[in-house]
Amino acid sequence: MPRNSEVSRKKILSVAEKIFAEKGFDGSRVDEIANQAGVNKALIYYYFKSKSLILEEIFNNLLQEATELLKRYLSDDLEFFQDKTMEQAFDLYIDYLSGKKDILKILLTESLKSGEDSPPLFNLVETAISQEADSLIKSMRQKGINIAEQKDQIMVTEFFTGIMPIINYVVFKDKWCKHFQLNKDMLRDMFFEAYRATHIAYHKSSVK
Repeated sequence: MPRNSEVSRKKILSVAEKIFAEKGFDGSRVDEIANQAGVNKALIYYYFKSKSLILEEIFNNLLQEATELLKRYLSDDLEFFQDKTMEQAFDLYIDYLSGKKDILKILLTESLKSGEDSPPLFNLVETAISQEADSLIKSMRQKGINIAEQKDQIMVTEFFTGIMPIINYVVFKDKWCKHFQLNKDMLRDMFFEAYRATHIAYHKSSVK
C-alpha cells in the first residue's frame, strides 16, 4: 500500500476510535469520521466497506498490540512467576488497557447485543488462538507456564479466567471505587491477589 494511503488509513482508524469512544458505535456517523479525518467519505468505504469493518479493524489492532506486549515480555530473560515479575506484567497490561477503556466498553456492548451471531469478543479470542497459538504457546511453555493441550480448553481458560476478569476490572474499576468508596490502589491490590490465586495459579500449576 502506498505510504500516503497507509497514512490516510491510520488517520481514519485513529479518528474513528476517538469518535466511537465519545459517542458509542451506534451514535457515530461515517460522515463525522470523514470530516474529522479530512478525507472523502468514499475513501473510507474504499478501505473498510462499512462502519462495522472500521470497528472490527480497531478491535484487531487492540488484539495485536496486546499480544505484542505479552510476546515482548515473554522474550525477556525473567523468572516469570516471581511476584515482582508477575506484578510488572499485570501493571503493564492494566496501563495499556486503561487507555483503551472506552473501546473495551464498546467491545462488551457489541458482543452482548441481541441477535449477534458472532460476538466481537469471541472473534478476537478465536483470532488470537488461530494466529498466535503456536509461537506464543511455545514461548509460554518455555517459561514453565502451564497451557492446556486442546484448543477449546485454551480458549475457555483464557477467555473466562484471564481475559474477561481483566476487561471487567478495567471497565468497572472507577465506578467500583466510587460506589464502594474504595481507594484505587487498594482495589488494584485486591484484584491482583484474586487474579494471582485463580488465573495465574492455574498457569503455574505444572511448574516444579
